Amino acid sequence: MAVTFGKGDATKVAKVLGAPKITKLEDHFRLKVVNEEENRSLVLEIYPEEMLGKEQGMLVVVYT
Repeated sequence: MAVTFGKGDATKVAKVLGAPKITKLEDHFRLKVVNEEENRSLVLEIYPEEMLGKEQGMLVVVYT
Protein backbone atom coordinates (compact mmCIF):
# COMPACT_ATOMS: atom_id res chain seq x y z
CA MET A 1 0.00 0.00 0.00
CA ALA A 2 1.50 3.33 -1.06
CA VAL A 3 1.57 6.17 1.44
CA THR A 4 0.71 9.62 0.10
CA PHE A 5 1.61 12.95 1.70
CA GLY A 6 -0.69 15.85 0.93
CA LYS A 7 -1.62 19.36 2.01
CA GLY A 8 -3.48 18.07 5.08
CA ASP A 9 -0.38 16.22 6.25
CA ALA A 10 1.78 19.31 5.68
CA THR A 11 -0.71 21.31 7.75
CA LYS A 12 -0.36 18.85 10.64
CA VAL A 13 3.45 19.09 10.50
CA ALA A 14 3.26 22.90 10.41
CA LYS A 15 1.00 22.90 13.46
CA VAL A 16 3.38 20.72 15.46
CA LEU A 17 6.39 22.86 14.53
CA GLY A 18 4.58 26.16 14.91
CA ALA A 19 5.25 27.14 11.30
CA PRO A 20 2.98 30.04 10.36
CA LYS A 21 2.90 29.29 6.63
CA ILE A 22 3.16 26.38 4.20
CA THR A 23 4.45 27.07 0.72
CA LYS A 24 3.42 24.53 -1.93
CA LEU A 25 5.98 24.54 -4.70
CA GLU A 26 5.87 22.50 -7.88
CA ASP A 27 7.13 19.26 -6.35
CA HIS A 28 7.35 19.86 -2.61
CA PHE A 29 6.08 21.61 0.51
CA ARG A 30 8.22 24.19 2.32
CA LEU A 31 7.80 25.26 5.95
CA LYS A 32 9.86 27.86 7.77
CA VAL A 33 10.07 28.27 11.54
CA VAL A 34 11.77 31.38 12.96
CA ASN A 35 12.84 32.07 16.53
CA GLU A 36 13.56 35.79 16.49
CA GLU A 37 14.59 35.88 20.17
CA GLU A 38 17.52 33.54 19.47
CA ASN A 39 18.01 34.65 15.85
CA ARG A 40 17.50 31.09 14.55
CA SER A 41 15.49 29.60 11.74
CA LEU A 42 14.68 26.18 10.37
CA VAL A 43 13.42 25.33 6.90
CA LEU A 44 11.78 21.98 6.24
CA GLU A 45 11.18 20.79 2.68
CA ILE A 46 9.09 17.68 2.11
CA TYR A 47 9.21 16.03 -1.32
CA PRO A 48 6.32 13.51 -1.36
CA GLU A 49 7.37 11.60 -4.48
CA GLU A 50 11.08 11.40 -5.31
CA MET A 51 13.09 8.73 -7.04
CA LEU A 52 15.44 7.30 -4.43
CA GLY A 53 17.69 5.03 -6.40
CA LYS A 54 15.42 2.56 -8.19
CA GLU A 55 12.45 3.14 -5.90
CA GLN A 56 10.12 6.04 -5.29
CA GLY A 57 9.72 7.48 -1.81
CA MET A 58 9.50 10.59 0.33
CA LEU A 59 12.48 12.88 0.85
CA VAL A 60 12.70 15.29 3.79
CA VAL A 61 15.33 18.05 3.73
CA VAL A 62 16.08 20.21 6.80
CA TYR A 63 18.08 23.44 6.69
CA THR A 64 19.19 25.04 9.95
